[in-house]
Amino acid sequence: MTVAGKKIDYLPFAVFLVRRCPSPRPVLARILSERGMYRTSIGTLALACAAVDDVLAWSLLAVAVAVVDASGALDFPRIIVEAVRLRRRDVMVVRPQLNGSGRGIANEG
Repeated sequence: MTVAGKKIDYLPFAVFLVRRCPSPRPVLARILSERGMYRTSIGTLALACAAVDDVLAWSLLAVAVAVVDASGALDFPRIIVEAVRLRRRDVMVVRPQLNGSGRGIANEG
């Protein structure tokens, strides 16, 4: 495949194109807020689905960067293992701290 006169691999380009779309969450949140639907079950579900979609899209971008930056056969698996380690740390360390701070906000409002 050729882009701007340069030959590029198809896979990194395709993955990059998938992720180039901006996140719809702020727009969706605004629409739900204006219509008073942000506290309904369907509004919560819509925002949760948008958040999951955003996380998956950013993960796909990370995979695209790993594919582009991989200089050898072992680079890509190493990057994937490091990403899994980071996610595990987030779940074990950061998430409990966020849960604690969320309770304080819920009690205030």
